[in-house]
Amino acid sequence: MQAADLTLAAALRDCSARSPQARLRALRNLAPALLEEAKLTAPAWAAANHHPRGPEVSAALHAALTAGDPAIAGLAAIGLGLLGDAALVQTTIGWLDSTDLGEDASFLRESAIIALSYLGSAAPAEDAVRPVIRRALLRAIASPQPEQRFQSAVALAEVEGRGAEPALLEALGREREPQVREHLVVALSMLEGLGQRAIAALAQVAEDAAEAWTLRYEAALTLAAAERTDGVPVLLEALRSRLHRDRALEALGRLGPSVGPQALDRIRELARRTLLPGVTRVRAAYAWAQCGAGEDGAAGKAWLRRLAWHPRASVREAVRDALAILEPHRDAPVR
Repeated sequence: MQAADLTLAAALRDCSARSPQARLRALRNLAPALLEEAKLTAPAWAAANHHPRGPEVSAALHAALTAGDPAIAGLAAIGLGLLGDAALVQTTIGWLDSTDLGEDASFLRESAIIALSYLGSAAPAEDAVRPVIRRALLRAIASPQPEQRFQSAVALAEVEGRGAEPALLEALGREREPQVREHLVVALSMLEGLGQRAIAALAQVAEDAAEAWTLRYEAALTLAAAERTDGVPVLLEALRSRLHRDRALEALGRLGPSVGPQALDRIRELARRTLLPGVTRVRAAYAWAQCGAGEDGAAGKAWLRRLAWHPRASVREAVRDALAILEPHRDAPVR
């Protein structure tokens, strides 16, 4: 949830402002501001019941939900989802049935899925709204409209957790849109304890040179999180990319000595490269310490401790975090 940039009082005041920009800003802030004042973590079930002005906020969002302006209605739906208001279901599920290909209808469909994912995440396990949301998301992930399939991947993972795996794998098997495929892999990465079918599917994606590289990269990261080495060749490719190397280093560090000598050579090289950003060198030194065996691992840890005297505070903080994992009972020499 994005932090509120208006107080709750200001957001309620501006809900009826003449300026469309002011109204949109107010509606966007209503739920976050209420949750902050009520000290609740989003999304929160029936959150409006936990604040004196909750009924005003709920009324304002429901009025906006049916006001006829797609931008306002979409923001209102998301706000109600954050507040765990089950009454949003009746309206927003109807948006998913629209076959209109225009931008407004597409925005409403995406907003509906986001709102339903928040609501489903907040709802108690036994509440009757959960199976309704589950059925809606399963329809959405098989929709002919790519924006529905895109949004519903992560929504299913958030609402169903580990139970979403079969539907996500089935969708990945039939999906041909690269961006949707990538989002399905991201959704799988959110699940704890992936099954063998999921591991096999991700390994196939990571090894397929015909797939989009970013998709292979996401699959490799997920495999590494599951302590599988199938994606190591892709992670080594990622070390050549300024945009991707930091996450790749973290993934390689997770795998430890099983990454092999070629990966370890590349990790050492990055740790020693003085012109790289300091935080990247910290990640490389940490991966060196994790992936090196015996004296080699100790050498990586020693290199990491050298970076504890870096002039940049952000680098020193990164060293502290890394050493807290490697040496939980020893103080790091960080200024």
